[in-house]
Amino acid sequence: RQHYSNSSDMGIRESGDFRFGFYANFNVQSSKQEWMNESRKMFYLRTTNAVSNNIHNGATPLRAEDLNHEQPSGSTYPSMYNNLRERVPSKSTVNRYANTDLVKCSLTNRFAHAVSTPRSVVNNHNKLSSMPSRSKAEISLHDWSSMEAPLPNFSNTEATSEFDGNANVGYENKHKLFAKKVAPSSPEKISLTNESKSTRKALAGIYDEVLVVDNIDSAENVVRLLTTKYKSFVHACGTEVANIDVKKETPVDHGEVICFSIYSGNLDAHADFGNGKTCIWVDVLDGGRDVLMAFAPFFEDMSIKKVCHNYSFDSHVIENYGIKVTGFHADTMHLARLWDSNRRTDGGYSLEGLTNDPRVMSDVGKDLIKTGKVSMKTIFGTKKIRKDGGEGKVVYIEPVEKLQREDRKMWICYSSLDSVNTLKLYESLKSKLEAKEWIFDGCPRGTMYDFYEEYWRPFGSLLVKMETEGMLVDRAYLSEIEKTAVAERKLAADKFRQWASEYSPDAKYMNVNSDIQLRQLFFAGIENRHKHGETWPQSKMFKVRNDENIAPEGQKASKFRTIELSGIVEDLKIDMFAPNGWPSVSIDALKILSGKIPMDQIYTIEDDQERDEYSNGSELPEQDIEAASSYGTAYEPFGGGKKGTEACHAIAALCERSSIDKLISSFILPLQ
Repeated sequence: RQHYSNSSDMGIRESGDFRFGFYANFNVQSSKQEWMNESRKMFYLRTTNAVSNNIHNGATPLRAEDLNHEQPSGSTYPSMYNNLRERVPSKSTVNRYANTDLVKCSLTNRFAHAVSTPRSVVNNHNKLSSMPSRSKAEISLHDWSSMEAPLPNFSNTEATSEFDGNANVGYENKHKLFAKKVAPSSPEKISLTNESKSTRKALAGIYDEVLVVDNIDSAENVVRLLTTKYKSFVHACGTEVANIDVKKETPVDHGEVICFSIYSGNLDAHADFGNGKTCIWVDVLDGGRDVLMAFAPFFEDMSIKKVCHNYSFDSHVIENYGIKVTGFHADTMHLARLWDSNRRTDGGYSLEGLTNDPRVMSDVGKDLIKTGKVSMKTIFGTKKIRKDGGEGKVVYIEPVEKLQREDRKMWICYSSLDSVNTLKLYESLKSKLEAKEWIFDGCPRGTMYDFYEEYWRPFGSLLVKMETEGMLVDRAYLSEIEKTAVAERKLAADKFRQWASEYSPDAKYMNVNSDIQLRQLFFAGIENRHKHGETWPQSKMFKVRNDENIAPEGQKASKFRTIELSGIVEDLKIDMFAPNGWPSVSIDALKILSGKIPMDQIYTIEDDQERDEYSNGSELPEQDIEAASSYGTAYEPFGGGKKGTEACHAIAALCERSSIDKLISSFILPLQ
């Protein structure tokens, strides 16, 4: 038996290999446009059944002449089929796959290339739309003739099956299914920002240089080139992943690769995959897992050099599919950190931050694309249109799966540019590191890129293996440590607040995490280093959380309250300044003020009686005199003696509080 989709416009040919295409129109039309009259429907069914019988029986060439059926005006047909499956052969494709999401077809002995008649989906049922008014269908079993017919407006879904004509091959081997989405360039009912529009226009220029791989045959052809002709090249790889929350989940055993790109180069030459295609973009979302698996020979070949930006993430998500990634050559994030370890506060180490920094990309080849990494928000950030037709304020980004299918061309450009920029960044950073001399114990050892190859590359690979293996964690024990750490953090913060409130009463309620509030206490009245004549005020009002529920008499306590902080010391010397010209209050700066304070003294909070035993300038106990030399630069400005000691201890408590906070957020909580 043959199973096929009823078609009004089809050509039949005899061939060894062929493709059967099915296109379904999902556009919902008005009822007047959608329904056909009963007689026309019956004619259509009779015609398609006759075609089916001819195909099945191997009939001689049949030619259907011009068909022109006018629909009677003013007719209504309440009996028109609400369920198409009741009116077509029981084993037709439409009957078996009502949602027409993906169509699987099996044919034997005869081979077809067909385009279906327009269909609509209403309330989950397939219904026939009107046929083209002037339809020519030319059918021949021996001589292929091209179709001459008005084609319908195809929808966003296209499913194609490819068959092997060898009758001795089983169905699973004969049948290959390729599915892809064809959609408008931008979603409906959204408003792109002006920045998005200009960026998209510039980004679209690289589309013609990208080879789209969405089936196994093309994947195997590309892999053949990568593993032979271009094997000695450096290959930059980048992935796009769905179904992962990177803030809560690791890429090990999490996430699904929806696409990836590869850009290959060697010195001044770059791989060419034909017709000017220099970059490969692989569709895994609709091409299927097998398309990704076809690249296993490339990813698993240790002799093929692979470069990534965050190699750890890319290798893990690919290994989730059973592919063991080898051939790690460089991680551009590691190279950037080796070249400049101070970018965390000056541009960062993201691909976007690095590739858009002229200082980083100054050594890139002139023949490469000059477009740096662009954020998803810039390209795909949209504003919904309100019911009144106005533009909403919130910029949002659709899920990546939806972007890949509905804004396909721009998504291909965006994701392909990642691998292009990664290779550009690698070449520029390699050049910079090769220009830096590596000296160890006074002896030249080569360049800093040599250092990377000898130490950082194998260490980076080792870290990825450690992440894959993981480690056992005692969560119950960490939970107890967390309680202790939280208690010590509060104790250290309270000690500082209690000490500072002796000079500025409202400091009891201050936010010790606020740089501005700390600067107000220590550096009131100081002049800005970069702006002559601009000084920090002697006192300032701040809005803080009202954790103590303090409220004026007769009023309800509000969530926030206002406090006033004043300077607590004069002429406090500091050599560290923030980029804005004001004194730094970082941990490193505060440690200079406090000096080296024993840990047991940091958590000691003296009561009022103990504090009154010594007045300002009173003699210190002998052991404190010996320890005074270890105090920091805050000791003398606060008067030395007992006052100076208390100041150094309080500032040390502030430093310890910050260290504990980092320990909790970066270690104790993530491990749990």
